[in-house]
Amino acid sequence: MVHEEEDRIERYIGGLPENIQWNVMFADPTRLQDAIRLANNLMDQKLKGYDVKSAENKRRLEVSQRDRGQ
Repeated sequence: MVHEEEDRIERYIGGLPENIQWNVMFADPTRLQDAIRLANNLMDQKLKGYDVKSAENKRRLEVSQRDRGQ
């Protein structure tokens, strides 16, 4: 049964983006549920980072357009 769980974890990790894969593998989860929870948290952090970058770029664009209009 332990090998089944390890196989499930490996298959799950194999379907993740590479940078998330490495972080989950490094944490060495013993249960699939732990691997899923960790991967979800990492993906949430990654997406929040994209949101912040997008907002910063939007502000820069608005300032640039405003400066050109004056």
